[in-house]
Amino acid sequence: VISPSTRQLTSGLFEYGDLGRVVLKGLADPIQAWQVLAESAVQSRFEAQHETSLAPLVGREEELELLLRRWNQASQGEGRVVLLTGEPGFGKSRLTAALQERLQSQPHIRLRYFCSRQHTDSALYPIINQLERAARFERGDAPAQKLLKLQTLLALPERAAEVALLADLLSVPGDGQDGLFEMGPQKRKEKTFDALLAQLRRLDQQRPVLMIYEDVQWIDPTTLELLALIVERASHMRLLLLISARPEFTPPWPGYAHLTTVSLTRLSRREGTTLITGVAQGRALPDEVTNQILVRTDGVPLFIEELTKAVLESGLLRKR
Repeated sequence: VISPSTRQLTSGLFEYGDLGRVVLKGLADPIQAWQVLAESAVQSRFEAQHETSLAPLVGREEELELLLRRWNQASQGEGRVVLLTGEPGFGKSRLTAALQERLQSQPHIRLRYFCSRQHTDSALYPIINQLERAARFERGDAPAQKLLKLQTLLALPERAAEVALLADLLSVPGDGQDGLFEMGPQKRKEKTFDALLAQLRRLDQQRPVLMIYEDVQWIDPTTLELLALIVERASHMRLLLLISARPEFTPPWPGYAHLTTVSLTRLSRREGTTLITGVAQGRALPDEVTNQILVRTDGVPLFIEELTKAVLESGLLRKR
């Protein structure tokens, strides 16, 4: 059970139940309370924390144009990989969202994978999570329902072995899995990789594919092994693979000709001022307030956005 302030801070990350105003020991007046029911179905932390609107994209125009050029090359059959690096709050997720916005009108398939700090030792966690979302698994689904949804997603009636492998990956019991237990762990991993790569090739033959891996500084070793295979083979597909990571991530693959690394830097003072104006929706803040925000945030876009919002919500400023 949480208070309104915690509800506001975690908005979008969980599903909540409104408990109304409750009397709590030690407090004179009843207080609004919320019950946390479950994790949100929202795909990413960034989306969860930006439920209503996104801050303007400032100071990243060149990077966005580069991503669009790489997409045009990929959609023509010359697959490309972009490794996007930057410190927390530098705008990797915002730039990724901007690319997706620009591609909305173009026919393509989008695949998104989210690495998690809590699952760095969970083999293929981002893959499992993406397949469960794509198949629209619900918490109350019976195993038979999950298997049917997975079969519908994969549309592979003639490839029962691939369905059995991916069902086993998702811990969904089904036909044809008996033979899997006769394989050693290494052989089963190789066959699972083959099934996932074959599925990717089928998708890229239908339409160009935008594949996004976020926060790979937290990627588990097995998923990293699969990702390295995709990076190696991407040049022969209609695929743009966009990988975002913090600077401490060290790629295990060599510097392929089809790979580009983009490093995001801090915003300049002018760009920071533009972002403040955008977050304030065109309202001009007093110069001393703008200066304090710029000094305290040190050119980090997320910090500029959050501190500007905090000032606007504080009630310290009055419009005249």
